Amino acid sequence: MDSPLAVSTPQQLTALAQVSGLLSEQGILQLRRACYQLEAGSSTSAWIISNRTRGVTESSTLIREMMNSRAFLLAVSRIAGVPLVPHPFPRARSQVNYFYPPQAHHDKAQIGMWHTDGTSFVLNILLSEADEYDGGEFVYFDGSAEQFDVEELDQRVRSCSVKSSGDAVYIYGSRVFHGVRPLTRGRRMSLVLSFHCPYSQEDVNKFWHLASDDGVLRTICPWFRLQRDLARSAHEQYQRLGIEPITFADLDPLSVSP
Repeated sequence: MDSPLAVSTPQQLTALAQVSGLLSEQGILQLRRACYQLEAGSSTSAWIISNRTRGVTESSTLIREMMNSRAFLLAVSRIAGVPLVPHPFPRARSQVNYFYPPQAHHDKAQIGMWHTDGTSFVLNILLSEADEYDGGEFVYFDGSAEQFDVEELDQRVRSCSVKSSGDAVYIYGSRVFHGVRPLTRGRRMSLVLSFHCPYSQEDVNKFWHLASDDGVLRTICPWFRLQRDLARSAHEQYQRLGIEPITFADLDPLSVSP
């Protein structure tokens, strides 16, 4: 794919990666507990079938501190191929998805199928164990967004073998079509985190994409704050988080993080 950033070559960007060992067992346990509690604030809609809770860094200290951790940001940056910060738009930054099978014969299957994300750098962390549900495979289209045709997928659909709680899929979400197959049993829970490269003022999010999720009135003021935040220098964006800036040199896996 083409690089969206003048500061990075296409070879430096990762389109999709399966990730394990990113979190400790204790960290996974704490995240599961936090996300279980956040389901009370979840909602659904006519066009988004899964239950979801958006903007969870605003309500969970654990998830907010994890996203603002330099060690965590550095780990995800090395996977992505560019330095990252939490996405500046709070409602787009983090959400928890809860999938269930249909409760009645006439119900739609809860599914998150064939879409691209409003943000580019996305980490999807599974927080359910394999024995807690059936179905629910994370799938993606093995090709460019321009080649995607839901009527002619042929043999280009791939599955990710994320099964254990804490396993994750990193995806260049705005350019890779992906989704989750319907569940037939249990519940599947995942935490989706979005990031931004502070060395670029470019962002793929569109106002009407955000407004379709949160409503126009709830989007207007944060949208103008987003434009202001995107114009800040990388140093200032890291300074606002209280952490030392992550540079491209830090992405070398042999470099030592302070």
